[in-house]
Amino acid sequence: NSQPCPRPRMPSELVDIPAGDDIIAQGSDAGTPEFRIGIVGTGCIGQEHLRDILLHMSKQQQARRTSPPNHSFPLVSLTAIADPFAKSQQAAQEIIDAERPRIEALQVSSFATHTELFEACQEENLCNCLIICTPNFNHVTVVKDALSMTKCHILVEKPLCTTVQDCRDVEQWLEDDKRKGNERVFWVGMEYRFIPPIEKLIDAGDSGKLGRLKMLSIREHRFPFLAKVGHWNRLNALSGGTLVEKCCHFFDLMRRILQSDPVKVMASGGQNVCYKEEQYKKVAGRGDSYLDVVADSSSEDDDDREEEEEEEEGTITRCDILDNAFVIVEFGNGSRAMLDLCMFAETSFNQDEIALVGDKGKAECFGVSHGTKEEDEARINFRVGLRPDGQWDWQSETCPPSSKDLPRIEEQHVGVGDPRLLAAGAHEGGTFFELQHFLHEALRLNLNTRDHSPASELVSARDGTWAVAMGVAAQTSIAEGGRPVLLREILMDMGHN
Repeated sequence: NSQPCPRPRMPSELVDIPAGDDIIAQGSDAGTPEFRIGIVGTGCIGQEHLRDILLHMSKQQQARRTSPPNHSFPLVSLTAIADPFAKSQQAAQEIIDAERPRIEALQVSSFATHTELFEACQEENLCNCLIICTPNFNHVTVVKDALSMTKCHILVEKPLCTTVQDCRDVEQWLEDDKRKGNERVFWVGMEYRFIPPIEKLIDAGDSGKLGRLKMLSIREHRFPFLAKVGHWNRLNALSGGTLVEKCCHFFDLMRRILQSDPVKVMASGGQNVCYKEEQYKKVAGRGDSYLDVVADSSSEDDDDREEEEEEEEGTITRCDILDNAFVIVEFGNGSRAMLDLCMFAETSFNQDEIALVGDKGKAECFGVSHGTKEEDEARINFRVGLRPDGQWDWQSETCPPSSKDLPRIEEQHVGVGDPRLLAAGAHEGGTFFELQHFLHEALRLNLNTRDHSPASELVSARDGTWAVAMGVAAQTSIAEGGRPVLLREILMDMGHN
């Protein structure tokens, strides 16, 4: 039986939270809650979180100068970063240093390892919130240490883990943590839910105006995977695979929008363009998980490559990630969803296109390329068209309907609201808005404003597990020639209904 996903609160529904920039903390006395945030992993997405927190602090400081105290939202500060790679940490430090003239008393401690940061949380109370942005394969280790070494609220970037078993372990650790009496928010970073035009589409589905939801189509045509430390995102074993690493976002959206759990997945895909000739080898002294590129072997024949592999020190591995796929998902409530992914289509007008259809109408939203840093208010990124109510009798007509017989399609531009949000990251402000939701939930828990009820994350560990399981099911289907894969095969005895 399918268990519907809870409808998330929209920003206007959050208790005691004014609209707009007024939600930024304005108080400065001892009675104002304060969240001290540490970022673990300062690569690409870690730097996006970093810029969003600094933007929040800048807004917060400006609001405190111009308005009376407002205790409905906590003070927020960035207090620590951790990353073992000098280049990543240096890049983060440069972002911090650039903001020092605009943010008073900006003091950020730096650590080479996550355990050093967690020890400082214990001994110095350095952080009470953690954002985990390490490479995918490392999530399970860092989460385990964060739960055992700190009492911090935790936001871990997607995917929750690279395997369903690791996700299952995290869920068990959280249950054990609750039994010990620890109260914390544990949130999986699915910022696509909070991108303004996508949030508008979610609201259209929730409102009932589209009727009973039947079909959801998600298309992402984008650029290839970017370079990461150690090239971990070029191998299934380290990233979880393209449909876990990248597409867990879309599987999460499917389940959230259709408010049902998936039962069956069918997929077709391959590696047809990107990184087909790249090879990698393990590097001595870095452990088994880190890799370096071996020279492109496209000009060599197979015999030469095999001989070279035998002579090279360390294990040679070829890039094995998918760069395109079609995925069909059937849900327990009878609805269906489809994903169309292409990772070699960077010259696209819309990077993301989502269409949601119910028995009363259709909603569409469109996302710009992640490289877009300026808002075009003339660009239409959301449409709604409702089916005719009596003007055109589809049951008896023999000709297609005239546009005069159909309701007018409503279209608009759903903006970010602050151009600095586009400059701060690659998700149209979604990461910033997600941070605010995460901190609001932590505030609720800290102040016991919900009758001592437990944390109610909008994106829970269970949501993270489902998203990974759907990606694993899709990749299993591709590996087995398109065989329909039942989710119960993937989840087995995980206790999902």
